[in-house]
Amino acid sequence: MAVDVLDVLAVIFGILFTIRKLDSSRREAQDYPHVDPGAFEAWRRRESGIYSAGSLACFLKIVLDVGFLLLVAPGLPPSLVHVIGAIIDLAWLAMIVVTLVRASAARKERRRLDIVLR
Repeated sequence: MAVDVLDVLAVIFGILFTIRKLDSSRREAQDYPHVDPGAFEAWRRRESGIYSAGSLACFLKIVLDVGFLLLVAPGLPPSLVHVIGAIIDLAWLAMIVVTLVRASAARKERRRLDIVLR
């Protein structure tokens, strides 16, 4: 079984999303006294959720790819294997795009709230 470039990218994105999730999760409202605590908590929950979903999508892509190729694909015609593989890859890519768009909106909200991450 050859190494899939998209699986490597899924690992990289998954690590980056996990780091971002952990970074936003460890922030505390008292570190930003100029920000309303309710608004801060809403931002933190939203940003953590966004990156959690992106990280989960990366993990699932790798598990589905490997599981499909090892358990299901050997009994299927090659054309069907390609179609199902493409569906897995495109679904993952769509989730990455959604994560990046939602993360961009969360960054705008962070700037609006004047939350500066150091």
